[in-house]
Amino acid sequence: MGDIPLLDIIHAIEGKSSLFECGLNHGVDCVTKKAMISAEEKMEEALRNQTIADLTKKFWWFSRHLTFFLKILWI
Repeated sequence: MGDIPLLDIIHAIEGKSSLFECGLNHGVDCVTKKAMISAEEKMEEALRNQTIADLTKKFWWFSRHLTFFLKILWI
């Protein structure tokens, strides 16, 4: 269960459509479109490599340390 990539979850909720939608038809050589698609591909790769288990570990570490620091502040 924890090994589910975040990208799969996002695709299940939001679908697989592109984040970049341009209403103008600049053609395949549009530098803006190329830059946006490249950025989107990098974001998807990062999300593909992050899992629910990764987030759980980060959240556990953060909540444990936050609790520790809050205890110190209240003393």
